[in-house]
Amino acid sequence: MTPDEELADQIASVLIENGLVDPSKALELKAKIATGTANEQDWRLWVELSPIVTKGESRNAAPR
Repeated sequence: MTPDEELADQIASVLIENGLVDPSKALELKAKIATGTANEQDWRLWVELSPIVTKGESRNAAPR
């Protein structure tokens, strides 16, 4: 695994563990982060499909 892939894996893990990105998007997220090809539309889609947002909570809500 390259350093870029290792970092992408760590970033994806934290985002998923915190409910900011849906686990079903993990492979796509890791690949695009590692290659530097994630764009604004990707991030919007990943966040809009996240468990937090799909449960009706605001992305800007204060932590509990």
